[in-house]
Amino acid sequence: NLARAAGRIAQAIGTNGLVGGQVMDIARSSNDRKLSTLETTCRMKTGRLIEVSLESGAILAGADDRTIKALCHYGQALGLAFQITDDILNVTGDAGIMGKAVNSDKAHHKVTFPELLGLDTSLANAQDWTGEAKDAISQFGESAWFLRELADYVLDRRS
Repeated sequence: NLARAAGRIAQAIGTNGLVGGQVMDIARSSNDRKLSTLETTCRMKTGRLIEVSLESGAILAGADDRTIKALCHYGQALGLAFQITDDILNVTGDAGIMGKAVNSDKAHHKVTFPELLGLDTSLANAQDWTGEAKDAISQFGESAWFLRELADYVLDRRS
């Protein structure tokens, strides 16, 4: 199990994961202004990092493939919800609460969800992804209360 988890972590941080997503971000691949490109970048970076954290923990705990698949789906959806919310906070947040400058994405000419979709549609998308994350773990019942609350926190956070 340790080798399997280590392999999944290595894949997640490699060119098809975090590193590849960061390259896309730095190269401003999303400057093509396509939602699909922005979502791919976010899936490779934030989504893959959250996903592999859940996946490797499940592997090391000896979970079955069905459980691992559900947690991976949860992680990917939560990653997109997190990134969309982060983009929204960069526009609407309070710098004092967040501990970082507001509108820094715009100043750095980063393509963001609010820029492409507007704030209301971005928030609706974040809500949809949060719902999808929670649906992915519905099979776990009450034992997944923390993961459901985490998804709600990602959506409702202020920093």
